Amino acid sequence: MFRLNFKIAFRSLMRYKAISIINIAGLALGLSSCFLLLLYISYERGYDRQFSDSDRLYQVMINLYDTDGSILRTIDQTQNVVAGTLKSDFPEVEESARLTGSYARLLKAGDNSLKLQSRYADANIFALFDYTFLSGNPANALTDPNSIVLTETAAEQLFGTKNVLNKSVKFEDQASLKVTGVIKDLPANLSYNFQVLTPWKLFENLNEWPKTPAWGNHDFNTLVKVKSNADVASLNNKLKGLVKRNLPRAKEDLFLYPLSDLHLHGSFVNGQPGGGRIQQIKLLIGLSIGILLIACINFINLATANAQKRAKEIGVKKTIGASRFSLMFQFILESVILTTVSVLVSVIVVEFSLPWFNSLLGIQLSIDYFNPLTWLLLFGVLIATGVLAGSYPAAYLSGMNAVKSLKNDLNFKQGFNLSFRQLLVIGQFVFAFVLIMATVTIYK
Repeated sequence: MFRLNFKIAFRSLMRYKAISIINIAGLALGLSSCFLLLLYISYERGYDRQFSDSDRLYQVMINLYDTDGSILRTIDQTQNVVAGTLKSDFPEVEESARLTGSYARLLKAGDNSLKLQSRYADANIFALFDYTFLSGNPANALTDPNSIVLTETAAEQLFGTKNVLNKSVKFEDQASLKVTGVIKDLPANLSYNFQVLTPWKLFENLNEWPKTPAWGNHDFNTLVKVKSNADVASLNNKLKGLVKRNLPRAKEDLFLYPLSDLHLHGSFVNGQPGGGRIQQIKLLIGLSIGILLIACINFINLATANAQKRAKEIGVKKTIGASRFSLMFQFILESVILTTVSVLVSVIVVEFSLPWFNSLLGIQLSIDYFNPLTWLLLFGVLIATGVLAGSYPAAYLSGMNAVKSLKNDLNFKQGFNLSFRQLLVIGQFVFAFVLIMATVTIYK
């Protein structure tokens, strides 16, 4: 039965080639835009979630108080003593590490020299982030003050190969370092990205001031991994007053905030998350839904506009005993076939558009065809779009009066159906206007 319906649906689509091509083009364009937005949304939501213990990684934040006790602002720069204090004094903390900001550092290997984005970090940074080591041992990669860890691209830029373990690198014309590890290139959607990682001990050897424990500076980032059973809310209560106990004049408090939430919810008001990039993501989700709805409404309008051409076909089928359900199934199947072709076309369009899109936004988006979620998303969009776009035309066409259909005596210019189509057109223009305004707002 399904095979027969499929043949009938396919022949109907081939019979009305112009309508089919317009529908495929409209849906493909809408789906392409929707897929690009969903890829970007997925990229933004995936920030700092690539590690096995991402749910246990926290950024140490500081609330700074005004003279009246209100929270003046919230910062993510902490003192150089915080990491060690949290690890030693609070059993809920499993690991902690300090990092500096990312700066372009001059590296030389033989006659080759270039500047690469570099950070200093504690040796146990690899206990927090499970980077993929291509060579070297994460347990001792940064224990030697004169060691250095490179990403694979950085290694190739410096040496022309990834096999650089134990080779020497001149760092800022100040120290000769030995390559103790090469890691796989990091994804772009990480808060703490780098090309080069050097030991905290080297930082202290090259600079005197970081050696002195100080509760008054705010120059470094501190990350912690809490134990799996830790109560972070309770731990944050314990952290209140910690700075003041060590520096009586201090007007600030530490607290832990999930690292995976920091990118999207990094705007704080009175010490609480008050928005951030999540507002843009919500707007983009609305845009993707709006674009898809416009494409579906366009499909519905074209399908119902083509109803008069198919009136006799429907009348004949009803006369020979076709039920309304079987007719609805046929029309929805036609919609799903059109949507399937549109999805395939849209994937091709997206693949060709990604280089331009990535260049425009300065990011690295790609379709991961080996990820089951990718296929689940494509299949879900296919079914949802096919059913959404095909349901009303199916109900409308299958509900035609058989006798009037055969006599070609249907009135297509009066009644509810025309009013509903007019409503769809109005809705389509409203959605388009909202999308244009939202796009201008995002651009501004």
